[in-house]
Amino acid sequence: MYFNQIYIISTGYNCELFVEKYAQSVLNQNYPKDKFKIIVWNDCSTDQTGEMVDNCFKLVQNAKVFHAKERFFAPKAQRVLMTNPEIDDESIIMVVDLDDELPDNEVLSRVNSYYNQNQNLLFTFGDFVVRDNGIITPSSQNRMPEDFKKLRVNKGLNLTCSHLKTWKSKLYKKIREDAFLNDDGQFMKSSTEPMYTYPMLEMAGKDRVLFTKDINYIYNLHDNNCIKQHNWMSVCSPIVGRKKPYHRIDDF
Repeated sequence: MYFNQIYIISTGYNCELFVEKYAQSVLNQNYPKDKFKIIVWNDCSTDQTGEMVDNCFKLVQNAKVFHAKERFFAPKAQRVLMTNPEIDDESIIMVVDLDDELPDNEVLSRVNSYYNQNQNLLFTFGDFVVRDNGIITPSSQNRMPEDFKKLRVNKGLNLTCSHLKTWKSKLYKKIREDAFLNDDGQFMKSSTEPMYTYPMLEMAGKDRVLFTKDINYIYNLHDNNCIKQHNWMSVCSPIVGRKKPYHRIDDF
């Protein structure tokens, strides 16, 4: 079996209640340790997140931890991490927030199989479950769009493309920085998902995108996450909807 190089990108702010479960879920993956790397960004947390992240990963050779000295917020922090030239174009990237987790130790293996089964695959997303006060319920937000040329409708958004998202690094690197900026030219501070998923879906095209019903993510619902979802709807959605769509790219 061929094992793709996978990068797990994780950012978070004040996630002390979730860091240990997050760390266990990524470290216990049944995947060759030299074939995946964990990159953690502690975004200037004011609780014990930084110390806990250090304790969880200090002896892990395939992990790197960054502690921001000022708030970057997720869009800018992820942009810094994902455009690192050390990440090979053919590597697979996935985002797992520090306050969320992977549901079992076979997630990376399943993701690897998606890309091995389709050598042209550029992007995947699927279903996830939500944990709220210990109660787990399925989510039905995700779906495969009918027309990738009509994702931005009436200056709004026509698709929720959420966890777990994975993509080839070369696809993400084609996104222009202005995709992450607000109308004032500053990096947005709310959820990053539509900022980068829409350009990548538009550039990939339906034939190189996979929607899977596999449960590959646990989304932990709490006050900060509720706030992020509200910000995404009220702030990010209209801004992304107004931006010019990307064209399909056939030659990478």
